[in-house]
Amino acid sequence: MAPQPPTRSSAGLGSQQLLKGRDASQVLKELAQARRGRAARQLLELLREEGAEIPVQQWHSVIHACAKSREWQQGVHVLAQMSAQVTPEPWGYNTAIGACQRCNQWQAAVALLASMAEATVQQNVISYTWAVNGCLEANAFEVALRLVKSMQPAAVLPDAIGCSSAIKSCGTRGRWQEALVFLELMPEVHVAANLVAYNSAIFACVGRWEASVEILSSMPSAMLAPDVVSFSSAIKACSAAAEWRPALRLLADAAEVAALDSMAFSCAIDACGAVAWPWAMDLLRQMHGLQLAPDVYTFSAALSSLAAAGRWQPALQLLQAMREAKVWPNAVSYGAAMSACDKGGQWELVLQLLQEMPANKLAPDTICKSSAVSACASSLRWQRALALLPKQEDYYSCSSAINACARASSWPQALQLASRLQSQQLPPNGIMWGAILSVMPDAEAQLSRLRALWVGKEPPGPPLPLAGTDLAGVRCLRCEAGLLAVDKPAGLTSEQVISGISRWLADAGYQGIQRLSRLDAQTSGVMPVSLCPEGAGATSWFQLQFASRRVRKVYWALCSGAPLAENARGLIVSRLSSSASGQGSSVMQTQWSRTGKEARTEYTVLESFTLRGKSVMLLEAVPKTGRTHQIRSHLAGLQRPIVGDRNYQGWIAAWCPRLFLHCARISMQDAAGKPFEVEAPLPEDLRLALEHVRST
Repeated sequence: MAPQPPTRSSAGLGSQQLLKGRDASQVLKELAQARRGRAARQLLELLREEGAEIPVQQWHSVIHACAKSREWQQGVHVLAQMSAQVTPEPWGYNTAIGACQRCNQWQAAVALLASMAEATVQQNVISYTWAVNGCLEANAFEVALRLVKSMQPAAVLPDAIGCSSAIKSCGTRGRWQEALVFLELMPEVHVAANLVAYNSAIFACVGRWEASVEILSSMPSAMLAPDVVSFSSAIKACSAAAEWRPALRLLADAAEVAALDSMAFSCAIDACGAVAWPWAMDLLRQMHGLQLAPDVYTFSAALSSLAAAGRWQPALQLLQAMREAKVWPNAVSYGAAMSACDKGGQWELVLQLLQEMPANKLAPDTICKSSAVSACASSLRWQRALALLPKQEDYYSCSSAINACARASSWPQALQLASRLQSQQLPPNGIMWGAILSVMPDAEAQLSRLRALWVGKEPPGPPLPLAGTDLAGVRCLRCEAGLLAVDKPAGLTSEQVISGISRWLADAGYQGIQRLSRLDAQTSGVMPVSLCPEGAGATSWFQLQFASRRVRKVYWALCSGAPLAENARGLIVSRLSSSASGQGSSVMQTQWSRTGKEARTEYTVLESFTLRGKSVMLLEAVPKTGRTHQIRSHLAGLQRPIVGDRNYQGWIAAWCPRLFLHCARISMQDAAGKPFEVEAPLPEDLRLALEHVRST
């Protein structure tokens, strides 16, 4: 048992009476273990006042006690007192440096490291490791790098443990480039990179799957064989980037060189997402074949994939399979199953799952509650949605309830919820307000008020003269008051375009952008981007315009099918539901469905042609809502699919190299409230295809 700390009154008793015959060294060790820094310092002062000889070990114990209780300043002070009376040992300095590191005092840690040389105390690997990690945790990367490079001149040999620790420290803070610098530095300082260092570097690249795969591929050249941790970390990096194909390839490669475990499968399943949900289910079957028992994380990852795809029936079957395997679902499992039922329009099943959770001793979390509220919203049961709101309303549940009220045109209730969020200092964002204003009669006045509230007189960022500039292979069309429009080429996903632009802007000193809408990978044309991050006032203003349907987007589409006269106009009103197209397929498919989401598309026939006995029409399509594959599915439902659209039985012709769908024009307002209109001409491949049709 640790002794009671000395007090001012007990100090007068004398150290021997206080210790009652016990050894002071042992008592100080116990105080250090008990994290009683103040008590250890008081006992040290008592011993000093009595003129007792204090050996180095006792000083170290007091410094250790200060470090344990996170009293870095007192530890440094005790170290200074010690240096004036006895010759310190490296252990005391290391302990004090470690205390500074744990308390985010990197400058003090570096100063102590330098003072070791002044006090002729030999620095060692531990001294440097603590100081380097302290710098990295405070983002003082350059200082940390200089420290590592200064080790050899100080007669301290760097080791793989210290370098691996630095790489891991960078990785846990999402600073993958710095982690790679330390990995590349190891040969320079004559340290052979080990498996831990490489695995730490791969893990650090969670946000950059290409870099993680490249590091994994380089391991054999360093005479290192990747293990299951190496592969799992790389697969996890692919999962974080929603890159399911490389994740599955890595899993297959791992099976050839390492014994797979549940973690590797869980990471691969998590990468599958909506488009590859059949592969997620297949991976579960493979685990059974390898006699690997899926755990709750593996099942939950598969359920999340099914939820993203809206596959509610297999999600419920998988939830039941968990119970049969005696793997008890947690809140994440239930939340994923409820989300799948929500997307499938099964609101009664969502409520049934919500009611089932307390019986299984599970408290519904925010995702579960939000899914239940959202399911009621999708079924236009706004009263039920309001009744489900918890007493301590959370942001996401309120967001779903606001959407429920707005979709049922019950805007007063939606407005009241928005006001309640505002009073809780959780201001509704542009998407929430957009849902309300889309059904609110006095929307224009609210629109002006919100723009003034979010943007006001504060500029959204310095003007960038980017028009005509090539941004990472993507041409900039226009840039005004926080809003950028680029001409997205076909063959790139919207996410790839954003990633490239983001890196280009970061190099130019511009931090944080946000995608406002997306185009399919095969679709080209205008794509707007907010030059401000998510949550910024300007971004909320742009999102509000999209959510309240105040952005006009015009597409050109070349269709085939029953002829339509030139200048003919039409409005397609049909609910749409999206999911993966079927077992074994990873392609998203959108279908007309009575239980789907509202979707409206206007079209005008610009030109009509007859080509090889087939009627072909160039249409101007204006989507009034923003559903996945909306124009493609709506036109296919009219038996006039877009030329080159393999997903929707479009005419596949040699003269048209791809899907003939192009976003030609967009109209909205920039952050200053001024009109922002921009056009993108037909790209060369589509222009030549249209010329072929016109000339034939």
